[in-house]
Amino acid sequence: MRVEYDRPPNYDEIARRFKIVGKNVLFAWGDTIYNPMRIKIPPHLKAHEEMHGWRQRQRNSVEEWWKDYLYNEDFRCQEEVIAHQVEYRTLVRVCPNRAYRRSALKITAKRLASPLYGRMITPKFAETLLLQAKP
Repeated sequence: MRVEYDRPPNYDEIARRFKIVGKNVLFAWGDTIYNPMRIKIPPHLKAHEEMHGWRQRQRNSVEEWWKDYLYNEDFRCQEEVIAHQVEYRTLVRVCPNRAYRRSALKITAKRLASPLYGRMITPKFAETLLLQAKP
């Protein structure tokens, strides 16, 4: 995926739904990762955004995916679980020792359960879902 140092086309709508202004947030839009804060994108976050982009391209349109993501909490939860599972697998593939896996699991679960996504699930349940990821 290419990276653009700009806001995605629907940034204003995203900002109305979530508290993202001034935060280091990446956005997938089809084959593009939007990186308005110009943060360094580590491999696990790139994998996360690539999964969102791939899933968006499987829909009728990226706009349709985003509409569901913004206004359907069940859909958003499902999409974030899938992307966070990929993120977690990418993290543990780099350094698969037990202590690192445990730490990566807790950090990734905390992000998945965070206010950024609307606190859809608890961190403990997020850990369970992350461990269900297919290798």
